Amino acid sequence: MPIALSRHRKARNINQTDLAAMLGCHQTNISQWERGICRPHRRHREPLERLFGVALSELFQNDEDPVSGASANADSGTAKNRELHHAE
Repeated sequence: MPIALSRHRKARNINQTDLAAMLGCHQTNISQWERGICRPHRRHREPLERLFGVALSELFQNDEDPVSGASANADSGTAKNRELHHAE
């Protein structure tokens, strides 16, 4: 399930490792967020909104399939709503 965060990050030529360094987390966190496995911890939410200039809800919506216009994964399930709680 492609998450819009990836599109916003790439549009600014920021790789996952650099974004992780900006936020003080691990690159694995960014990868998991972008795949919809979990959501950022609350301490990362405001910095993400400021960095990309959009609401968190926009960053974590499913991107549409560019060919069909359909959602890349209609079943967002509970993974979309889970929150990552890693000790860093």
